[in-house]
Amino acid sequence: MAPHIPNPGKHLTLTNLVSRFLFIFLGIAMVLSLSSPSAADEGSLQDAFKNGKFILDGRLRYENVEAANFVNNGEGLTFRARFGFQTAPYKGFVLLAEGDFTRDLGVNTFNSTVNGKIQFPVITDPDSLRLNRLSITYSGLDKFTFGVGRQRLILDNARFVGNVGFRQNEQTYDSALFQTSLIDDVTFTYVYVWQVNRIFGSQS
Repeated sequence: MAPHIPNPGKHLTLTNLVSRFLFIFLGIAMVLSLSSPSAADEGSLQDAFKNGKFILDGRLRYENVEAANFVNNGEGLTFRARFGFQTAPYKGFVLLAEGDFTRDLGVNTFNSTVNGKIQFPVITDPDSLRLNRLSITYSGLDKFTFGVGRQRLILDNARFVGNVGFRQNEQTYDSALFQTSLIDDVTFTYVYVWQVNRIFGSQS
């Protein structure tokens, strides 16, 4: 029997299709932004950065875990900080860049899934330093939103798609998003995701 050899052509074709879709989407959004009634009311690209806002967020978190199958309890005290910048709208476009880091503060008798302390219960808040979000969003058309990049996605109550916000390292999605609310009380969301950046940190 001849060995099965994966066909890389399908992956390359899919990648090309996604790339073309993103370029077409951005091109259409730019054309629409030029004809948007609100475009003339907004300032220059320089003003978009000047009137943007810095992102600075910190969270101290303590967790204690008692598990019947472990002799020792798990105990962790960690600090998470996020830092970044988001521009003001420019012709309907908003650019956002954000990094984050997580560090334990000396109380670290827990298995972070990457620190090798398997004698303790798991607390999934490992030390990490990574790019959390980097995206461009277009909302220059009424009731329509387009976005591409590394994004935070939370649908409904986050039961199936969310950011796992209670953990220190946020789950984000490398994705392209289309969202509309043309029908009252109904929001339609389509997202193409090519990578999920999970909560296990930059060392996972």
